[in-house]
Amino acid sequence: MSLKKKYINKFMRFVLAACTATSMTSVGAAVAGESSSGSSLPVGGCASNLVFVVPGSANTASFFPETVPHGAGTTGIAYRLNATPGVSARMIPFNSAWPVGVVSYSDSYAMGLDKAMGIIAREAQACPSARISLFGYSEGADIAAGVVEAINAHRGPVGPERFGSAALMANPSRGFNGALAWGSASPGEALRPVKDYGVLAERVLEICNAGDVVCDTDHVAPTMNAMNTPVLQDSALLRGQVAWDKVVEWLGSAGPATLPAMVAETPGMLMGWAVHGSYLMPGDGLDAGESFLRAHFV
Repeated sequence: MSLKKKYINKFMRFVLAACTATSMTSVGAAVAGESSSGSSLPVGGCASNLVFVVPGSANTASFFPETVPHGAGTTGIAYRLNATPGVSARMIPFNSAWPVGVVSYSDSYAMGLDKAMGIIAREAQACPSARISLFGYSEGADIAAGVVEAINAHRGPVGPERFGSAALMANPSRGFNGALAWGSASPGEALRPVKDYGVLAERVLEICNAGDVVCDTDHVAPTMNAMNTPVLQDSALLRGQVAWDKVVEWLGSAGPATLPAMVAETPGMLMGWAVHGSYLMPGDGLDAGESFLRAHFV
């Protein structure tokens, strides 16, 4: 099988899972808020290592239970971690329905980050000696990165001394910040502004493959990203929310070479979404991320 067909087949499996979760997310968003439920401590008390797993876009909803693994890729890693002595994994459910236009990415990210901070703070308080680690995929990696940034700045749910590690797979805010790297992508920047991990960077693993339009953006579609990300992240079309100010700003900065560059980038961008779904099989980024987390367990 060719590399292209391999990525496309993996991507179609990812799309199927995402579409199923999206439909559930859209329904749940109408009947559930973003508040955290009670403690999800495992039967028998606290574990030495608490791992918070954040699914990607359209793979979770605010009403999903924290103790039930779910999401493309994140389901398996949560189950495997929960089967490990001394480890307890719990999910960060949030309104991830921005791909269907019922919420903007910016709002979805903000709700997810707030939910993550609240759940981690609650569980960390209940288990004061536990070490805190994170795993996130796609938007979930962006949210997990935001938590790490907050912990480093001493405004997170726990202090830096309790941070174990973080594995961020296909992170939209990957960049030059000292984090360790895994995957075929060369150093570069992603869709969104890079996060500052500070002294925690050596315990953060950025997983990114070459050609991934989300985490390897400046090598795939930098011209298109200059328009797409500012506009789309603040728009929710089904709610009639469009970031017109960003559209006008982009039109004012566009030049004669902009349109030809965007056309030239289109094939790579489309293939880049297939690459974005390629981490979900065993032997891809999932294994690397899980191994990295386990290496930092106590």
